Amino acid sequence: MQPMTAPTGAVAAAGAHQAEIERRRRAEEEEIMTGYSRDDLRGDWQFKIVRGTFKTREQVESVIQEQAMYGWTFVEIFDQHRMRFKRSADAAKQDELHEGNPYDTVSKASGPGCATPAAVMLAAAVGLGWWWLA
Repeated sequence: MQPMTAPTGAVAAAGAHQAEIERRRRAEEEEIMTGYSRDDLRGDWQFKIVRGTFKTREQVESVIQEQAMYGWTFVEIFDQHRMRFKRSADAAKQDELHEGNPYDTVSKASGPGCATPAAVMLAAAVGLGWWWLA
């Protein structure tokens, strides 16, 4: 294994820095986008943003059904990768009756996103490269 060269290290550092900037931008955007009404703030509500791939009506409906099992009510879609839900804090008393994590913020029902085919192709390319070298 070769040591990381300065240009490669600089590229990796720049990529990590850009990823951190994007993470912060999305977090700030979510804070701005999630305006709460006075009723929301007065009530005993829990909120969460669920991430996944929501490009089709079927994917959106699947995620809404998935979250409804735990008492979460659909509030809005931010974009093709984020949806907001809320539920009364009393709904948490029913969590033990259901399998899974009611506070999970990554949807299993949304289906694979565009990263899945890319990951499969990358794995195939790496495997082919090792086979070629052998």
